[in-house]
Amino acid sequence: EWPWMWWERVQDALSGPVKDGYAAVQDRSQGFVMELAGIKDEELVLDLCAAPGGKTLAAIDAGAHVLSADVNPSRAAQIHGLNAGRIFVQDGLVPACIQAFDCVLVDAPCSNSGVFARRPEARWRYKQNQLDELAALQTNLIRAAADLVKPGGRLIYSTCSINRAENQKISHGLNGWKVIQEHVVLPNEWQAGAYAARLECVD
Repeated sequence: EWPWMWWERVQDALSGPVKDGYAAVQDRSQGFVMELAGIKDEELVLDLCAAPGGKTLAAIDAGAHVLSADVNPSRAAQIHGLNAGRIFVQDGLVPACIQAFDCVLVDAPCSNSGVFARRPEARWRYKQNQLDELAALQTNLIRAAADLVKPGGRLIYSTCSINRAENQKISHGLNGWKVIQEHVVLPNEWQAGAYAARLECVD
C-alpha cells in the first residue's frame, strides 16, 4: 500500500511537504491506480499522460526509473517543479519511444464525470458529441501505449470518469490484451469517482 496522510488543516500540507516537493495532493480514488500497477524497484516506467505528476512521484518512490510525458508544455513544467526526474513533451498518440517499458501508465483525458463535485463546469461539457470525441481519443491513446509495453509487461489505463463508455468499453476493447484486474470507485463524501484497469498482452 502507498503511504497516505491526512491533515486537519490543508494549509499545513501545502506549506510543508507539498511545497517542498516531497508529496503531491491526490484524491484517494486515484491511489488505486498505483496499487494496480504494482511497480517494483528498478523497473522502467512510462507515465504517458503524466501531469500533474502524482503517479510519477509514486513510481519514483517505488524505486522505478520513470519517464514522464505530457502533450502540454505548461503541464509538463508542473511535473518539473516536483523534481520528478526525466520529463519531456510529446503527443501520446505518436509517442517518441520504443517497446521497452515494464509498465506504461495512461491516465487518459476524460469527461471528469467522477469529479463533478469539484469541477462543476465539466457538467456543461458532458454531451454526446464530446463523449464520442473523448472515446476516440482514449481508444487511440491506449493503442499507442500498448505498443510501448515490452513482452511480459503491463499496461495501466485510468480515468476520473464513471462512464462505462470511457472505462470498461475502452480497456476491454483493446485487441490482443486482457484486463487482469480493474477497480471502479463511485464518488462519495470521502473520495471522487474513478476507474483503473491493469491489462496484460495475451498474443
